[in-house]
Amino acid sequence: MNIVADATALAPVADIVRGRTALSAQERELMDWIATTYRVSVVAVLADRVWWGDIPDRLRAVVWLASDAETETFDDARHNYDSRKQRAIGTRVLADLPEGAPIPFVVPQSFAAEARSDIYGRFTPQDIERITAELAHPLIAAVRIWTRAVVFLETDAQVAQYAESAERERWTDVIWRAIHEKDEFGVVPRDAFAIEVDSEQTFNERFEGSSYYYFL
Repeated sequence: MNIVADATALAPVADIVRGRTALSAQERELMDWIATTYRVSVVAVLADRVWWGDIPDRLRAVVWLASDAETETFDDARHNYDSRKQRAIGTRVLADLPEGAPIPFVVPQSFAAEARSDIYGRFTPQDIERITAELAHPLIAAVRIWTRAVVFLETDAQVAQYAESAERERWTDVIWRAIHEKDEFGVVPRDAFAIEVDSEQTFNERFEGSSYYYFL
């Protein structure tokens, strides 16, 4: 199994998707087994070692799934990890480990979600200036892109005015094109993308003018 410093980080799995990191036959067999058993698209299975419970240096196996929806199928009804799937995959991994090793802790992770987060995190002030200039609308007070894309108008009344409008669709197109330029893996399709429209009034009054609080 491919053991890395942090199996939940995007960089090593992105290199697998790019073809820069080769997978062994054993790793491909494990991925195929998970994909067939649970009817999901498996991008990679990476491992690292973490302190978990009372076991130091425990092996953690991170199953990278293609989409958010597939990752959610690994949750139970209470939105915790599905322990049955964890045990089944952990047992399958354990068969390839030295005798006496503890069962690995299995974590599902969405490649699409992490890749989207990476895209949004790479927007610079200069990128935002270019987007704002292209939007060219007198009521737009700010554009903020962090965990999602939000166009801020001055007041709540203006937000209501533009909630369902052709102008909002134009804003969506402009911002999606900017995101698409950074979208190496195609994780933000246009038909699934939507902006939010909010007000500086709300941003300042409810979130103290803080992007951290707003996007938390």
